[in-house]
Amino acid sequence: MEGIIQHYLSHTRGSPRKRQIDIKELVAETLLLLNPIFQKHGVEVTSDLAESLPMLWGDDASLQRVLINLLDNAINASKEGGHLNISARASAACETKRPGVYIKVTDNGAGIPAELLPKIFDLFVTTKPSGKGTGLGLVVCQEIVKAHSGTIDIESEVGTGTSVRIYLPTDEKSAESDLNEGIE
Repeated sequence: MEGIIQHYLSHTRGSPRKRQIDIKELVAETLLLLNPIFQKHGVEVTSDLAESLPMLWGDDASLQRVLINLLDNAINASKEGGHLNISARASAACETKRPGVYIKVTDNGAGIPAELLPKIFDLFVTTKPSGKGTGLGLVVCQEIVKAHSGTIDIESEVGTGTSVRIYLPTDEKSAESDLNEGIE
């Protein structure tokens, strides 16, 4: 299974560009890029980004793919006139062993059935109707986040919506070593 994911990743991106990333800038750029899609689907989008966020170290193109996929999933789960929010804040010392940033994408869409939630990061598992999803998006997101020494988790309730929370460390050493192993 891991070979399939690595094959997919190698065909969807170039070589990772490890650099410092301003997450506020990356979120703003991604929201601007997806704005026509938000408008087409009548989805209201808000952002709640902490005023001061530490810089991340990693591959901005890969992290933008994660944001695009999560926002696209939120759009697809939302009904006309739905709402989604993207937030970011620095991690507190008591939450993690390393400094980092939490990014959260929340929608008020259909939600994920409880029986599907434990398998949501498995290959070819999708909440979309047959023929509409590949079941690769969240798997790829998880691999990219792991390659940045981060974590990703999902909370969801049918009829209420879904929240996806990502933690990414801001220390260069751990992000760089995992990037070298994970996505090159």
